[in-house]
Amino acid sequence: MKAKTSIFYAIAIALPFALLLLLELILRLSGFGQTYPLFVPAKQIDGYLMPNPDLIKRYFGPNGSAPQVAIDTFLFTEKKPANTIRIVTMGGSTMAGFPYGRFASPAGMLKQRFKAQHPTKNIEIISVAMSSINSYTLLDISEEVIGISPDAVLIYAGHNEYLGVMGVASNFSRFESHAANLLFLKVKDLRIFQLMQGVIGVFTSSDKSDSNNENYASDSQRTVMAQVAKNKNIVYDDDVFRAGVEQFSQNIDMILSQFSRANVPVFISNLVANESDLPPFESVSDSNLDSVATKLLNSDTQLKTPIKTDDVNTARDIYHANYFYGLGKRFAASGDLANAKGYFTLAKDFDLLRFRAPSMFNQIIKDAANKHGAVFVDTDTFIREQSAPIIGSNLMLEHLHPNHRGYFLLSESFYLALSSQQASENSNNLQVLSRPQFEIDIEQAWQMSPISKADEIFAEHKIAQLTSDYPFSEQKQVVSPPKATDAISRIALARINGVNWIDTQQALLSEYQRANEPLKAANIAGVLFDALPDQAQIARVASLLYLRENSLALALYYATKAVQASPSEMNYRLSLAEIYFKLGEQEKAKLTLQEVIALDSSNQRAKQILQQISN
Repeated sequence: MKAKTSIFYAIAIALPFALLLLLELILRLSGFGQTYPLFVPAKQIDGYLMPNPDLIKRYFGPNGSAPQVAIDTFLFTEKKPANTIRIVTMGGSTMAGFPYGRFASPAGMLKQRFKAQHPTKNIEIISVAMSSINSYTLLDISEEVIGISPDAVLIYAGHNEYLGVMGVASNFSRFESHAANLLFLKVKDLRIFQLMQGVIGVFTSSDKSDSNNENYASDSQRTVMAQVAKNKNIVYDDDVFRAGVEQFSQNIDMILSQFSRANVPVFISNLVANESDLPPFESVSDSNLDSVATKLLNSDTQLKTPIKTDDVNTARDIYHANYFYGLGKRFAASGDLANAKGYFTLAKDFDLLRFRAPSMFNQIIKDAANKHGAVFVDTDTFIREQSAPIIGSNLMLEHLHPNHRGYFLLSESFYLALSSQQASENSNNLQVLSRPQFEIDIEQAWQMSPISKADEIFAEHKIAQLTSDYPFSEQKQVVSPPKATDAISRIALARINGVNWIDTQQALLSEYQRANEPLKAANIAGVLFDALPDQAQIARVASLLYLRENSLALALYYATKAVQASPSEMNYRLSLAEIYFKLGEQEKAKLTLQEVIALDSSNQRAKQILQQISN
């Protein structure tokens, strides 16, 4: 009897789970629901993968309205080739290179650095960075990043923790608790869960129309910043603020733990933002301190306004961002940059609208790196040493996105960490990065930047659009496109009006060749090949243009790639032999010519050149 009772209870307990499993199978077989893997087959080239442009849809139900953001297209081989160094970059919009695009990002800038210093090494850099995401997405995709066998992972993240997707105060949040969000990441691909989301969405969609905030968030004409943040003020050290700190700390800890267990070296950077040239978006109000802050920001009364200890203490007690920003301006104007920096930091920390990470995040990042054996990249110190003690519009476009020079310095901080002895201790493959074939200094690297004038015009327009809306402007402003005054600006304007990136670069290549600017043309041909790695002819053009400018390292890189992409083209091999010869590597030049003769015994040109350099 007892045995029958036990069996009955076992069946009773198991039956609901069996029914749920059956329902899950039925839903999957019927094609219901979606799964959005991090990497998908590239449509352009067989055997290649690329980041999934629809990844953001993972975090929104069937009735959800995801922001229109996507990972840039990085093509890489599905099967990692031997002797390949594969580096993956992770983070939000800064790591993605906004507003310039992928070639301003650390992935793009580092790729250019490595091409010039390691031209015959196969170094892949793949970015999975995307605007609006935070540590939840990084945690969610870490295992998939591990799955493509990276030799190193570079992380720059933290500014989106409060107002990014799944942020504690974002209109794109999922659940209020950290535990609930972690559970969501585990179950979001289950078709039963997606069915429940759809049903709940049908019954709750009508309620959204009653909320002005929801209407604001759903307006697709607003910027993503405007969509996520209307009326989302968070006071320093309140419950929501502390929830964001806890969320970031725990997620970063789990992310680094995952990579550590997989023996993947991680390079994680601290964060930088505009301190001196962006007032707090929102501040608490106090009639006395508001008045003092106004005087401190007025150039006529700035240095004349007395600083009262009571005011400073009161401002600290109530977290008055505008007052401390005024103090920062006052001390900067008097030349006391050390105090100015401290007060600007307080102003940023006390800003109620949290589009910039609080300064304590940098300590969290450093502590987590030390705990898990990751390399801590001190970008904050490096940038200040290279530019100015206080970060402002000298390096930032608005609140936190670097300008051209700022992105270059951000990538340089990662480059120095990757090429240091500390990096080589973490990965045998990375040891090659500390022994470059060609030495170039930081300013030579800057001259090789892959960003064109057309990219800068395009970026300026995107920033104008961003700052035309909340929180920079209470009401959305109309932004007119720039006027075209020359050939390059006309090409940039065409891109603003919808011409795709590939066509834009091809137009730039033709224009720079027409204008007899071979180095600029070479840079354009180079980034075109980076985007289209199966197009041997583009690599060939880049190599010839760099050869014309005597940029032999980059000429060697693209000539090598051209031969790899099209090994039957003998002229590509002849160009490679010429580059080896000009580099003083006669034995490699001879070997390349001998390979041509072995493949094409009738190639008289190869025989003549070989005879000439052998005498």
